[in-house]
Amino acid sequence: MKHFFTGLIVLLVSNWSLAAEYTVTSSPTLATQVISISPFTIYWDTPQNARNKDGAFAQSLARLQNTNYQSAMLNFSGFDFSSIPSNAAITGIMVTITRRTNGGTSLGDRLVQLSLGGDNKAKTNAWTQGWEDAYYGGSSDLWGSTFSISELQTIGVNVTVGRLTPAGTANQFPQIDGISMTVTYTTPLPIELIEFKGKYLSQYETLVEWSTASEVNNSHFILSRSFDGEQFEFVAKVNGVGYAQNRMDYSYRDQLPIRQDFVYYEMQQVDYNGSEEIYGPVIVRKVEFSALTIYPNPSSDFLFIESSEKNPVTGVLLSNLAGQNVVDESYNENTNLRVIDIRNLKRGCYHVRVFFSDGSLKKQGIILN
Repeated sequence: MKHFFTGLIVLLVSNWSLAAEYTVTSSPTLATQVISISPFTIYWDTPQNARNKDGAFAQSLARLQNTNYQSAMLNFSGFDFSSIPSNAAITGIMVTITRRTNGGTSLGDRLVQLSLGGDNKAKTNAWTQGWEDAYYGGSSDLWGSTFSISELQTIGVNVTVGRLTPAGTANQFPQIDGISMTVTYTTPLPIELIEFKGKYLSQYETLVEWSTASEVNNSHFILSRSFDGEQFEFVAKVNGVGYAQNRMDYSYRDQLPIRQDFVYYEMQQVDYNGSEEIYGPVIVRKVEFSALTIYPNPSSDFLFIESSEKNPVTGVLLSNLAGQNVVDESYNENTNLRVIDIRNLKRGCYHVRVFFSDGSLKKQGIILN
C-alpha cells in the first residue's frame, strides 16, 4: 500500500474572459469651424487652439446675447487610432472637452456629436467660469451607432455652443482649451487558457502545467516564481505552437530547493507582435512526505520499508537500544521499496532511521522476535 500527499492547487480558467479590453486616447490634429447660415452665428478665433490642453484656447469673437445665438460649429478631426488592431471590436467612445465661459453662466451645449452620426450628447447643464473637463459618452457607449475599424480612422467630433436662457446683459464668451477622444475596444486573447496548475513533487522540484484550447499568434510563455506572492523572478521561457485549434498541453519542472511553505507561479503569454497577458498566480503548498510503512512489526526475517514513489528511500540505519548500528545501508537507484535482511539479528527492540531523497528523515521503533 502506498500513502503519500502532494501540494497541488489547480486554477481552472473556464470563467476567464476570452477577450482583452484596451483603451486608446488621441487628440485631434485639425480644428476648423463650419459657419451656419443663421444670422446669429458667432465665430471662433484661432480654432486650432482648441485642439490640445495646453493653455492656448479658442474663444468666440462676440458674446452670445440671445437664446437664438450660437457659436459656429467646431469640427475636430485627425484623431489617431492606427494602433487599434483590425480584429478589434469597438465597445465605447468617450469625448473629453476642457471648457469654461469667460463671463455669465448661462452657456450650454447645442451640439456634441461624432462626425459619422449617432446621438447628440449635448448636456443641459451650464458651462462654469472655471476650467472643467466635460465628459461625453463612455467605455460602453457607442453614441447610438456602430463603427468599423476603418471608419474609426476618419472619425471626428462636432461641437456647437449656445445660450440656455433668455437674453441677458452678461457677456457669454465660450472658451475651449482641449479635446480628446478615448476609444475602448476588445480583442480576442491569443490563447484560450483552460487550466493552469502547480504540483509539489519534493523539496527540490515543483511541476507547473497548463493547457490551452486554442492559440492564435502565440509566440511563447514566460514562467515566473515568487515566495512571497509579490516579487516574482524569471524561471523559464517555453515556446508556444503559434496557431492551434485543438488542446495543447505544456509543463515545466522547476528544480529549486523550496524552503518556504508556499511558492507562487505566474505565467506571461507573449504574442508575436509583443503584446502580452498575465495569468495566475497559482499557489503550490510545500508538504512533507510523511508516507512511510515499515512491516511486519514485529518481524523475524525480513523487514520491508515502503515510501512514496515521489520520495524514495536513499538510506536505512538500524540501531539497538545501546546505540550500536547493526544495519547501515545506502542506495543509488530510485525505488520506493527496500527489503532489509534481519535474520542474523538478536531479538529485541530496535530504532529505524529512514533517509529520503528530499533530505528528510523519519524514525520508528520496531521489535524483532
